[in-house]
Amino acid sequence: MTELVYPYIAGRGRAGMAIARALALLPLVRPSVSFAPVTWVPRGARLADVIREPKNSMLFLANPPGLHARMLLEADVLGVHGLVTEKPSCVRSDEVNALEGVSRDVAVLHVYRQTWGVQTLKALLTSGELGEVVGIEGRYWQASTAVRALLAENASVPQAVAWKDDPELSGPGDAILDVGTHWLDAVAFLAGQLPTFLRTRRSYVNAPHPHRDSHCHVELAFPSGVHAFGSISKTFHGADNLFELVVIGSKASARWEFLRPDEIILGQGISTRRVVRSSLHQGSRQAAYHGLGWLEGYVEILGNYVESLSASAEHPNAAMGCYPSLKENLPLMRSLFRALEAESRSGARSEN
Repeated sequence: MTELVYPYIAGRGRAGMAIARALALLPLVRPSVSFAPVTWVPRGARLADVIREPKNSMLFLANPPGLHARMLLEADVLGVHGLVTEKPSCVRSDEVNALEGVSRDVAVLHVYRQTWGVQTLKALLTSGELGEVVGIEGRYWQASTAVRALLAENASVPQAVAWKDDPELSGPGDAILDVGTHWLDAVAFLAGQLPTFLRTRRSYVNAPHPHRDSHCHVELAFPSGVHAFGSISKTFHGADNLFELVVIGSKASARWEFLRPDEIILGQGISTRRVVRSSLHQGSRQAAYHGLGWLEGYVEILGNYVESLSASAEHPNAAMGCYPSLKENLPLMRSLFRALEAESRSGARSEN
């Protein structure tokens, strides 16, 4: 893309700052991309009052997810050229229906999927090196809810009011919608299909607000016969950002975790061996163990997306997958919302 792109970011938290940093880094690894300085969208502002040149602009949503659907629809009507949203793309089933009418391509920042580790797992699975896939399992554990619960025991430490305590802004959940959607996206990507079955069972132990689940088990089944199981938590004491995926095959197994992002452990029989990243064509283009951590996925998705906006752009990473899109994300979100609604109807809520 040769024209100057005008980026607008809604949300100045960690996600918004990650997007800003990725935009600053992107021209270093993709010289064809050129950005004007970032404009921050004021909270509550009408996009039409902020974005003056929609045809040369990109909007990045890093604000509370309860606002994503409305702003994507508003930007689509306004004619904003590029649209990128943090996960989750929406927080309710009726928003899925509305977003299906968005006419523009939208990138969803499921950044784990675009990392070397998940892309390499996909390549191993597709090549048949692992044999027949028995299952995909894993976990995404954090400790934020556990930490908050411990602080709450100390009356001298005031607890700040968080936007996640408002279900209108956060949706009907916490762990499952915030970190769980990352894990679900990665599993569906590896399976190459949408699940025919998705079931959740949530716990609210240590929850700071009644609607904010703190721990969840997820089960999925796919048309190919592959089954998946995941453990999602924000109340796992001692966890940092433990995101893990394991592919179990008839010939071999493969395991990757974000805390060791540039290596995969392959197992055969009782033996294991490490596969270490050697390719330099993704993310920051840095050698193994010299990457950008969180920002690798941001840089890769934004780079692929910006280049895809130009019909004449080359796609050197096409075989590695372009970017997670809203069109493929919405059916998965619909399945998740159905599972959450079924869990609520069944009274399967776990308090301990």
